[in-house]
Amino acid sequence: MPRKTLTTLANPPREFKLREQTITWLPLTLRDLADIEAKHGSIADFFTRAVQGHITPILEILTTAIRKANPTLDPEHIADLFSAGDIMSQNAPAAQLLQEILEASGLVTEPEKKE
Repeated sequence: MPRKTLTTLANPPREFKLREQTITWLPLTLRDLADIEAKHGSIADFFTRAVQGHITPILEILTTAIRKANPTLDPEHIADLFSAGDIMSQNAPAAQLLQEILEASGLVTEPEKKE
């Protein structure tokens, strides 16, 4: 059994079902956000574009979270896991995974459930 590190205990791997396969991913950390900011500029603008549905930031978030749990996966392979329609609505698979990543990373709060 692999040794559990403090990082693994704080951010355990998560799983997401995409059609017939299970995708393992990890929440984003401050280091990930700093890397994204260095690559794409203002992190606030980056996440605003992602929430507005811009594909490049959405793909960057998905790729970063999935590669953290699967470092040998090529970014091209990750991008090809999703079809164009996987982001077109709130219930689409990529949109659901994006929401899970943002929530687990503490970047957005979970939607309140109506009682």
